[in-house]
Amino acid sequence: DVAGILAVTMSDRDAVAWLRREAVHDVDWGGDPYNKAIARREGDTVRLSPRKSFERWRETVRGSSLPWTEEQAETARILRGHMVASGYLRSRRDARAAETLQRSALPDRLPDVAGWTVQASYSPSGGGRVGGDWYDAFMLPDGRLAVTVGDVAGHGMPAASTMGQLRNALRALLLREAAPAAAVADLDVFLRVTMPDQMATLLVGLLDPVTGELEYVRAGHFPPLVLHPRTGPTWPEDVRTLPLGYLSGRPGSGRLTVPPGGGVLLFTDGLVERRGTSLREGLERLETACARQDLDLASVVDAVRDPASADDATTVLLRRAAPGDAAPEPLEVAR
Repeated sequence: DVAGILAVTMSDRDAVAWLRREAVHDVDWGGDPYNKAIARREGDTVRLSPRKSFERWRETVRGSSLPWTEEQAETARILRGHMVASGYLRSRRDARAAETLQRSALPDRLPDVAGWTVQASYSPSGGGRVGGDWYDAFMLPDGRLAVTVGDVAGHGMPAASTMGQLRNALRALLLREAAPAAAVADLDVFLRVTMPDQMATLLVGLLDPVTGELEYVRAGHFPPLVLHPRTGPTWPEDVRTLPLGYLSGRPGSGRLTVPPGGGVLLFTDGLVERRGTSLREGLERLETACARQDLDLASVVDAVRDPASADDATTVLLRRAAPGDAAPEPLEVAR
């Protein structure tokens, strides 16, 4: 039923369109201009022909609309300008609200663990867009340190909202479950039931501060990077799992031991991904930055992260004191 359209494009591949129905009208001709039989018989030598007669021949024209006037087109352009400006202001408000929600979900202070230092950093994207990254660390009743790093797919308010719900649900599950694999399996069910269209990656670790043993589970996430004081950074044996929302049963878990004087680094993909380079190169940059003896989280982030990255980045560093080391520095939370 549509025979005419006037459309203006907006940002984010949206458009506003006005449609017009068919406007049927009649056209009167002096003779039949479509009589091909006479035209073929006359040939190209006849420049003017009545096509049998000059009697009125009426044609009914269909399939077109009334023409759009220049005034209507200009009005549409003015309206587009107002709508783009309004959408920009609304997106700025949404971005500020998402950032407030994002940062309110991050801990103000990390737990004080004897013999360990804990540093954490969160950086939004280069364009200021808030994503679904989060980190958390808290002590369990049995004396272990629970540390988590996660990344919800997407940006803005939906990702920040999902992140907050997953973070709180995981806290409750870790307080109930002795094994991180069981908590992650239950969190996957929670995500499927309450937010079936969402997906997230996750790394959960439970650290025994006395032995330095870390039991961890990763759901579609990067493995932790182990920092050895003598041999340098190494990756543990891979324990592959699908992201949250796609698990099939209880995921596998891995174990590693942080040696005295060493540490372990947890991070999201925004730390190592860089446009124009491979992911392998990003991981190699991270290994090089973590090989320094005077390791500091801020220097690692500065050396590895792309300032113009379109993704946010989260990093958590746990360092174990060596025998005879002085008391650990105050905990640091970079937000």
